[in-house]
Amino acid sequence: MKRSTFLLLALNTITFLWIYHLATEDENTAATPMLELADLLGDPQRITIVRGFPAASTLTLSRKEKDWNLTAPVEWPAAEYAASKLAGRLRHIEVRRLFSIEEIEAKGESLADYGLDRPNLTLVVESVAGKVSLAFGAPTRDGREHYLLPKLPKGMDDEIWAVNNSLWEAVNLSTTEWMEREFMRFPVYEIRTFGIRVTRGEALTKTRLTRETSGDWSIVSPIRAPANPEAVRLFLNRLGSSKALRFVTDPAEAKTFASRLENPALRVNLEGSMGGKAIVVGEPLEGSEGTNVRPAKVEGVPTVFLVDESFVSLIANAEGQLRDRRLLAFDPATIGAIEIKDPNLKLSLHKLEDGRWEALLLDADGEVSRRPGDQETIEDFLSTLQSLEILSFVSDAPSEIDLEAYGLGQPRHSLTLTDIEGKTLALRVGHHAKESTSWYARRDDAPFVFTTEETIPVLLSPSPLHFRQRLVERLPQGAEIRGIHLLDLETNSSEISLDANETISLEPFVRKFTASNFVSEEYFPEGIHFRGEEVPWRYELRADLALPGGNEDGNETRVYRFSERLGGRSWAGGSPAAGLSFLIPVGLMDLLSEILISEAKPIP
Repeated sequence: MKRSTFLLLALNTITFLWIYHLATEDENTAATPMLELADLLGDPQRITIVRGFPAASTLTLSRKEKDWNLTAPVEWPAAEYAASKLAGRLRHIEVRRLFSIEEIEAKGESLADYGLDRPNLTLVVESVAGKVSLAFGAPTRDGREHYLLPKLPKGMDDEIWAVNNSLWEAVNLSTTEWMEREFMRFPVYEIRTFGIRVTRGEALTKTRLTRETSGDWSIVSPIRAPANPEAVRLFLNRLGSSKALRFVTDPAEAKTFASRLENPALRVNLEGSMGGKAIVVGEPLEGSEGTNVRPAKVEGVPTVFLVDESFVSLIANAEGQLRDRRLLAFDPATIGAIEIKDPNLKLSLHKLEDGRWEALLLDADGEVSRRPGDQETIEDFLSTLQSLEILSFVSDAPSEIDLEAYGLGQPRHSLTLTDIEGKTLALRVGHHAKESTSWYARRDDAPFVFTTEETIPVLLSPSPLHFRQRLVERLPQGAEIRGIHLLDLETNSSEISLDANETISLEPFVRKFTASNFVSEEYFPEGIHFRGEEVPWRYELRADLALPGGNEDGNETRVYRFSERLGGRSWAGGSPAAGLSFLIPVGLMDLLSEILISEAKPIP
């Protein structure tokens, strides 16, 4: 390679490197402030917003871990949405350099031409990386940005920038817009105990609830009683989401309202593993605020705010709202014995080892009779008990005289449930409540008296008919049905014609005859005693059977008698062999109706 060519290549390389150096130097010069700004604003710990010039007002936000709080001009948790929005805008700030102050002065302009001589608002952001001040001026000509005079730790305060309006909108909020309106924010899962104190004139009521290790809630004052866990959860959620109507930021007004909170009408305190929080509420205000508005404040925080009557109602009636209104709380699967008593009869239902139930009736003469229990009916009975609620609480600490007045000295009805571990749960029902359709009642495990639903005496009637097994008769295995006949007793026992399909449809009922309900453990040849009337038998169902091991010729006849249909869901029947009167099931009712309607049609 010639010497001249080598020198030419060397000069070209040197020229390229010099041009690259100049280009990157300009680029770095422009980029360095942007990079430094992003680093300073990315993780703010303290933010100060100064309004006016000189400063007419100052608002300070401080961060503790993830939470932002106002420390000036008031002490209060910052609105989560507003604080996170501002932090996001700072993290992704959009700015561009316009020109230096020297450049605008060279054109005969000044900071006043850009609204930066007396900034309307100055944002001061402090972080571990340093401190930056952003003074907002007037909007740019297109209205999409604001002029900005930045001041960085390294003295960058001689340039005018433009910042996107989104940052201005996130900063330019009133004091109350920065304040979180939810004043009782406390994680529900953290609450272990809470109390409510209500003063009405000279009367003072204190209610206190505690969460047990099992997770259940209990009222421990003014009485000991179980609380409804779902009601407590909803109450605490509503309490935590309650919002202030207005914050009192005027010092004179705040001082006046604070004096009304020295002897508060209401107080609520929450306690958890990490500490506690309490709020006090004063008497209703008079005048322009309206009678349904009250002053309130969080204890230990000077800021005063206003709440409405809905918050007062929430906490003033808490005891009645939070008490467990379930009549009886138990797990049906664990119940092994049920005892139902009235002054004359005692019915005991016992669950056998194979899961079947047995009903034992002790009558007024001391005679005991046994019947197989109906599992489905007993399960429905327990399910109904679970669904019943206390209507009202009458007395929390009744005397012996009170109990006699309520009819609970000698209860009319008693129920005792015993689980497989031997633990009992007992309910006593007394007199009919005055001016009400309900009944006074009491549980053995609680001192208070309450009222319960008007149907409770019917539900707790110790009738073995209701709980006995619904099976009337069952044909033995191997029995053959040779014929089925339906007779009309009103027409000299004339036979009602049955076709092959109708006969086949009747066979399952004959093989396993069940009742929907029992009316009596007696059978009367002339008819059934039902709802205070004597209803005669109208139809007879006969089944000719060949039974294995039967009488001499191996034949037997099963007979069932039926009344006229008594209504949409009632049709009486009786079994002479079983000695029972009952109501027949819906399936048999529908089949008999179809047969009789078909029989009544005229022959063409």
